[in-house]
Formats: sequence, C-alpha cells, structure tokens
Amino acid sequence: MFNLNDELDSDQESLIFTKPGLDTRPRFIIKPINGTQIKNNQGTLQLQVVRLDGTGSFDVSGSAQGDAQLYSGSTLLTTSMTGISDGGNGVTYNPVFANTAISGSKLISLKEDDGTLLDTITLLDVTDGLGGGTFLANSLHTNRGLTNSFTPTTLPLTASFFDANGTEFQKKALITPSFNGSVDKMKISTASGASEITLTANDGDGGTITLGSSTATTTKDLTVNATFVDPNTSKTTSVSETFFIVSDGRDGTSARSVRLTTDAQVFVEALDGTVTPSSIAFTAIRQNISGSSTFNTDPSVTLTGTGDSRALSATNFGSNTSVVLSVTASEDGDFTDEVRIVRVKEGTDGLTLISSNPAHTLPASSSGEVLDYANSGTTLSLFEGATQLDYDNDGTTAGHWTVATSQSPSSTITVGTITESTNDAVVGVHSAMVNGTDTVAITYTITGKRLNGDAISLTSVQTLTKSKEGLDSIQVSNDNSNHTFTCDTAGTPTSFAGSGTNIKVFEGVTALTFTTGTISAGKYGVSISNESGLTEGTASQGLDTTTCVIGNHSAFTANQATITYTISGQRLDGQAFSLTTTQTLTKPIQGEDGTIGQDGANAVDITPSLFTQNLIRDVNNGDSFDTVSNHPYELNEL
Repeated sequence: MFNLNDELDSDQESLIFTKPGLDTRPRFIIKPINGTQIKNNQGTLQLQVVRLDGTGSFDVSGSAQGDAQLYSGSTLLTTSMTGISDGGNGVTYNPVFANTAISGSKLISLKEDDGTLLDTITLLDVTDGLGGGTFLANSLHTNRGLTNSFTPTTLPLTASFFDANGTEFQKKALITPSFNGSVDKMKISTASGASEITLTANDGDGGTITLGSSTATTTKDLTVNATFVDPNTSKTTSVSETFFIVSDGRDGTSARSVRLTTDAQVFVEALDGTVTPSSIAFTAIRQNISGSSTFNTDPSVTLTGTGDSRALSATNFGSNTSVVLSVTASEDGDFTDEVRIVRVKEGTDGLTLISSNPAHTLPASSSGEVLDYANSGTTLSLFEGATQLDYDNDGTTAGHWTVATSQSPSSTITVGTITESTNDAVVGVHSAMVNGTDTVAITYTITGKRLNGDAISLTSVQTLTKSKEGLDSIQVSNDNSNHTFTCDTAGTPTSFAGSGTNIKVFEGVTALTFTTGTISAGKYGVSISNESGLTEGTASQGLDTTTCVIGNHSAFTANQATITYTISGQRLDGQAFSLTTTQTLTKPIQGEDGTIGQDGANAVDITPSLFTQNLIRDVNNGDSFDTVSNHPYELNEL
C-alpha cells in the first residue's frame, strides 16, 4: 500500500465578456476570495456573489442587487450552519467557511429564487499523505542445528516509518531464541527508539508476548506489530512481521527468495506539470542468495544507484504511464520479484488499480509444503485520476468499489480474508496451498462506480510461487563389497562363512527401514541378481530393523562373480527412489606339487671310526633304506 503525499491545487473563474453600450440581462457568478482549498483542517475560505451586466461587475450585498443566493445542496446558507459566518455582505452572498464546515469537499450552488442553477463551486480540505513503514532485519528466521545451537544466535529488528514530510522514525528490539531440551522458546527485548512508534508482540497462536520479559515463551514463531502515529497529521499506520525458528531434523537446502521493496508506486502529475515525488527508491532483499542483484525495467528507463539499491527519478520516468521494475538474483536457479510504477494526472478520468504485492515467493519444504505465508497478501488501491476511490465491499454507489477473487489452478489455495482499511482493500495472508502445486495466480476482479456513477470493471493478478528446500541425499552402505574365498587345489572353497554382507540405506543421516514386504514411506527392499556358477544368499532383516542381511553364498564354481543388489524404496516423505550396490566374489586356486627329481649318486662318508654305518634312502623303492657295510680303506699320504 502507498499514500500520495501531495496536495491537489485547483481554482476556477468564470469570465463573461459583454459589449459596452448594449443592454444585457444581468449574470451572476461565484468568486472565490482566497482560493477553494484548505489543508489539514486549517484555514478559512471566503466566497462572494458577483453581478455582471453591461455597466461592469459588482459584489452583491443584498436582494436589491439581484435575486441570486448561495445554497449548500438545497438549503440556503445561514450563519446557524456549522462553521459558516457572514463575510460582511450577507451570508447568502458573502459567506466565510471555517475548517469545520468542510469534510473532505463541499459543493456550493448559486441559484435564483425559482431554483434556476447559475453557478457552482467545490471547496476542498486536502490532507497530507501518510508515510509508509516496514521492518528492517538481517534474517526472519534462525536455524537450530543437530547440536541444538542457533544460527544466528539472535534476530535484531528495526521498525522504520516515514512521516508525511519524509522524515524517518525508527524503533529497535532484539529477539532471542532458546531450547530447553524438549521445546523451542523465544523472547523479545524492550524496544528503544522513536516514541511515535509502538511495538507489541504475540506468538503463533495469538497469545501476547511481553517485551523485555526475562521469561521466554514456548513458540516457534513470534510476530512483531509496529504502530506509527505521524506527528504532523496524527494519522496512524501499522506493519507486522513474523520471525521463526527452523528446527526438528536435519536441515535441507535453505529456501531462497528475493523481495523488492519501494517507498512509493505512483508519480502524480499536477495540472501545472509538476511531478511528485521527485524520485522513488527501490531495495532488493535477498534471502540465502549470494552474489549481486540484477535490475531491469519494461519499458527501458534509466535507474541510478548500486548494489541492492536503485532509484527512479520522475525525469527518467519520462512520458511513460507505467513501468515494471524487476530484480533477479541467481543461485541454483533464478529468483525474481517485480513492482509496477504508474503515473497519474490530476483532473484525468483514467482508472489506475495498484497492488502492493503482485508477485510473492513462498518458502516451502522439499515436498512442497509451504513453511511460511507471512506477507503473502496484498493491498489493492483504486484511483480515478488522482482521486482514490473507496472500497466498501459493495460498489453500488458513486466513487465506491468491491472485489471478487478467482484462482488458477482452481482450488489450490485459500485466499486471505479481504478487509477495508480507509479507502483500500487489504487482502490478508493466504493459506493452505496444496503441496503438489508450485505456482498459483489469484485474479482480483474490481467492480464499482466512478465518481460520476458510471460502472467500472478491471482486474489485477497476484502470482504466488514456491521456493523449495533441497532433498537430503540417499546413501548406501555395503559391509562386504569384496570377498575372497580360501580354496583347495581343485578350486573348491574350503568355507563359505562370512561371504554374505550387510546393507543399510540412509536419507541424510536417517537410516531407512528394511522390509521384505510392501514398500512405504521410509522403507526399502533389496532384490538380488542371479549369477551363473553361484548360489546367492537370501535377504532377511537383521536384529537392527534398518539392516538388510544377505546370507552366506554357496555352490561357487566360477572363478569370479559380481552380484548386483537393486535397492528400491521410498523417502521419508514418500517419494520413490532406486539405486544399486555390488559385491565381487573371487577365489585363489592352490597349485599342484611338481614331479620328483632323479636320484643323485650314493654318498660316501669317510670317517676315522671303523664302526660307522650310513643309511641311503631310495626314493624309487618305497623310500626304503639300504644298509652299507663297513669297508676297509687305504689312505695314502701324498
């Protein structure tokens, strides 16, 4: 939503030209003495009835000078009316209007006694627009990890508002998360800053949370409400933001989004050609996206600024009536947000429908469940020229309108409740978007009547898109992926013990359950390939229900075999998956003994003893031993 911080200045004067010397019928007009507008309920306005005839113009001060008098509606002006007094020439000819006599606008008519309408004039009390407000925060959530520590440890926030004169007001507070071993808790500090801003807080169930309390409240989400009272106009505006804890389980990839904020959405061109504001500022807020933001405009106009900030001046807006400004940030995909800036002219009868949030990104889990609907609604404002028409949820009277909604695809989201806020239609946060739909377009159809009572009909579309978390990887452990058998010389394994294996499947760090029956969420089964020359072991559930035990193999006649285990299952959220692991079996073959060598010559042992006897082993005759008799030897000295 935005407000126009402008005054609409206008005046009118009727000029009648007569030729001297000719008889003319007297004419009567209304002359404003000091303009037709007051501002912010301050000041007075004075009118004078003027008679025009062939001799010139005269201020009328009584019925003797004519029978034309001033009326409010069908009632002749009197000093008994609230805020109306006599300016000196009679209240019906020369009234003075105090601020209490004008509520927004007042139509004064100049009529003859018979009711003939001679002239009209509209008196206005214009009011400065109310500045916008927002929350400034580095992050809207904190993550509690597996060690129950929080990142970041605190969530600082600043409520920022601008008054009608463009002055910024801020108020700050600090949210601290905690965990007591079983539940998450949050508390918020005492606020400090501008007295014009009031901060309150409540939990996700609507319960009140006291700022500055030392006791933390059991909750995963804390909503902060900021109310600002403009010191210049006493007008009130409010904004809110929800801060939350992400916990319970291993986090997937953090949701990513980019959001484009602006301090105005309309350039107003006055009748004299002056355009306000002179410039509109834009800021890209990136969540979990590194790198830089890219700004684009359609049609192309020149932007100034660097980094995540840009500005569009009224001069660079040029003669365009509408410009769409978008911002894109990339990380594992493109994320985009956009806002439309329009130009309206005072006095024109063009209709301009503005949505404060035409495109919104919803953070969602990997299964498509939306995690946070905060700020998903929008505010609709309708202008005829520079005059804002009033939303009254009826639209049957002049200057009023109502709104109906539809969605595509149908029945995929619950549209937020539409309420009235001054002249705007405020669409509350949406809810219950179905998990299987990633994008939904909500069409707001506006019907009602112009200021002159003519019927109107136009539409605005809001697009909601999910930003999903990443999935944890599926991993398989295989305890015995390679096994070698001990074999005899014929190549037959001497034992099959320990030839099986144990298989486990994990989603992230969570072990899935093995089953030989029907596969469901969080469970898996194993099928075993049939290899030749081998009888494979069967699959069964171990003492640990998450383990698939493959029994010992048998009848292994091949020299080598590779068994493929095909794993089919469902993730914890029910999504199907399939993958494989293998086991390689080998066996070493013992070599045969070589042939026995030929006999060597008989050994002769000569010893000094005459009683020594040698045994000769005959390997070719049953390994028997031959007895060698003693023989005398003659030793000759050389």
